[in-house]
Amino acid sequence: MNTIIFDLDGTLLPMEQDAFEDTFYKSLHHYFQGLGYESEALKNALENGMTAMLENNGFQSNREAFETVIDTAYGKKASKFFRDYKKYFRKDFDIARLNTRPIPDAPNCIRTLQTKGYSLVLASSPFLPEEAILKELDWAGLSRHDFLYIATYENSCYAKTNLQFYRSLPKKIGRTPGDCLVVGNDVAEDMCAVAVGFDVFLIKDCLVNRKELDYCDCKQGSFGSFLEYVDELPVASEADS
Repeated sequence: MNTIIFDLDGTLLPMEQDAFEDTFYKSLHHYFQGLGYESEALKNALENGMTAMLENNGFQSNREAFETVIDTAYGKKASKFFRDYKKYFRKDFDIARLNTRPIPDAPNCIRTLQTKGYSLVLASSPFLPEEAILKELDWAGLSRHDFLYIATYENSCYAKTNLQFYRSLPKKIGRTPGDCLVVGNDVAEDMCAVAVGFDVFLIKDCLVNRKELDYCDCKQGSFGSFLEYVDELPVASEADS
C-alpha cells in the first residue's frame, strides 16, 4: 500500500451531513432568488443536474452532464447561470461552514502520511466545482498541495456509489486498487470500494449509513483511532516491499 484515498465531508472535515446539505442548498437558493431566479424552476434544474451527475455513464465529465441540464432549463440564459453559479461559491458558500467542525487530527494525519511517503488523494463525491472543494479543504486546515489528485466535477465522469468511480480513480494516478486504502464515513459511498479490490477504513465520528448496510468486516473506528493506525504504518517504500 502506498496511496491513501480520503473522502472529505464527514471524514477530513467533520460535519452533520444533513445539516450541511440543508444549509448549502438553502443558501444557494437564497443567492439565486436574490438575482431574480424563479424558485421552482431553480429547484428542478438543480435536482435534475444532480441526477444527471449521479447517472453519468463516463462519456462526459460531471460538469458537462450538469451543464447540459442547465442549458435545457435556461436556454440563452444558461451562460448567466454559470457565471452566477461560480460567483456563489466565491461569495456565499462559506455560509455552509457553520455546519462543520474542523479538528487538528485531520492536518496531523495528513502530515504523518506525507512524512512516511504516502501519496494522498481527495475523493469526495464529485458534484461540486474545484473552487468549492478547495474552500472546504481550507475549512479543514488543508490545501490542494497536500494531495496528488483531487476529484471534482470538472475531472470526474462518475459519482459515488458507481463502482466505475473507484475503478477509474487509481488509473488517473498510475496506481492499482491494491495500492490504495479508501478512508471515508459513508458506508454505501465509501466502503463499496471493497468490491473492486480496495482496502478500506470507516471513520465513525460522522457515520452515514442510510441503507443500514453491514460494515462489520471493515477496518473502523474514530478519527483518533485512524490516526493511531496511521502512526503504526511503515514508510510507504517498506509497505510496498
